[in-house]
Amino acid sequence: MAAGDAVITPGLTRALIDAVRQQRTTHPLHQASGLDTLTGREHDVLIAAASGWSNAEIAERLSIAPTTVKTHVSNILAKIGARARVQAVAFAYESGLIRPAA
Repeated sequence: MAAGDAVITPGLTRALIDAVRQQRTTHPLHQASGLDTLTGREHDVLIAAASGWSNAEIAERLSIAPTTVKTHVSNILAKIGARARVQAVAFAYESGLIRPAA
């Protein structure tokens, strides 16, 4: 773990996505409009987060500050109606933005 950020395995990611899908009946995400409301940079950050990158890794690879990554993640959560990063990851998969590895 870098800078206190947790990295999760693909198996755990799948389990978390499944858990979020089951919970969606009480807190649905706004998929139809969610992707359309993201800026280009938020889109990049969401793809990176859904790929399992930590905030520190996203910051380094996109040449932005870690606090900027956190701001983008917060904006993404607000725009898609999610409460947690794992819900944003589920949103990325369910909207087709990213595909699970075979």
